[in-house]
Amino acid sequence: MSVRRNRILCALVLIAVLAVYIWTNEKLAFYLLVILLVCLAVSVFSSLLAGRLLRGEVSLTGGQEGRGSLHISLRNRMWLPVFFVRMKIVLRNLLTGSEAPVERVRFLLPGQTSREEIPIESMYIGRVEADIGEAIFQDAFGLVRGNFRASSAGSFEQYPVLQIMEDEMQWERDKSQKYMDRYLHRKGNDPSEILDIREYRRGDNVRRIHWKLTARLRKTMMRELDMPSDQDTLVVFALQQEPAGEAIHKLVSYALNLSWNLLKQEVHHNVLVLSEDGQLLQSFNVASGEDYNYLEQRILEGGIALTAELLETYMEQQQTARKYSQILYVTDTEPQQYFPYDNVTYLRAEQ
Repeated sequence: MSVRRNRILCALVLIAVLAVYIWTNEKLAFYLLVILLVCLAVSVFSSLLAGRLLRGEVSLTGGQEGRGSLHISLRNRMWLPVFFVRMKIVLRNLLTGSEAPVERVRFLLPGQTSREEIPIESMYIGRVEADIGEAIFQDAFGLVRGNFRASSAGSFEQYPVLQIMEDEMQWERDKSQKYMDRYLHRKGNDPSEILDIREYRRGDNVRRIHWKLTARLRKTMMRELDMPSDQDTLVVFALQQEPAGEAIHKLVSYALNLSWNLLKQEVHHNVLVLSEDGQLLQSFNVASGEDYNYLEQRILEGGIALTAELLETYMEQQQTARKYSQILYVTDTEPQQYFPYDNVTYLRAEQ
């Protein structure tokens, strides 16, 4: 029931009791009227204080195998009760964009702190965070409704299950050597070559800051370098179809598994990751376990391009296929159009 309707109903009740008292002059009607007015005053007064003295906290803690815990804490610091408290929380996977709502309604006694721990599990890989969609309180009569302060913190990650990919690892090992001289040591493969100047994005390497331009423009500017040529294998991944939770889960799980298996076989490689606007986010050089862990963490944070159109446009503009002896293209379905290069191998994500 809306606050406006509650106020109208409450006013009608008071008018009715007042009319009975005036008509009958009964003490009972007078006492009832006084009690109602006092209760209304206390209820409205406590609700006005609730906006300042009511606090809510939401935190996420990680566990094993994508299982975590959602902690909800509500604290009433008043000497009066709060009759209605509601929090709406949205659990959001930053990689897949999938969401799950959680709602809690509580009655809080004076000075009470309500705590609850809810076990949660993510179906898809990615970083899961909790956003507070609504934090409201209401008095006993529904006359006053407002928002109270609530904060959220913490996150947990659902990691891909790493498995040995025996079939996929049957590469023609002489293929890299066959094309190495063809693609390396040519213009456009110098990692010190500056391709573009752009503003700083989260995750950028501070060693690529353009200090002179930063001082001149008074905002952090980055040197976007050519992709490094110290590796001859590149891994890319993109969806041919519209991005969706399960499809993103399968694609990224397969791509990370592929990178991990390559590293296990001591095949150092690069993994190309674009930002959502189709620009280069970073070309990850995977040559150690630390490199792989950094790559995994950054991808699970989301905010990356996952459509084939953006990836292929970037690769054509930068002539990526000419810079590597082997490109492993992970995708979900049969591509509508293939790259006209014999060093691109398409792999279908079927995990």
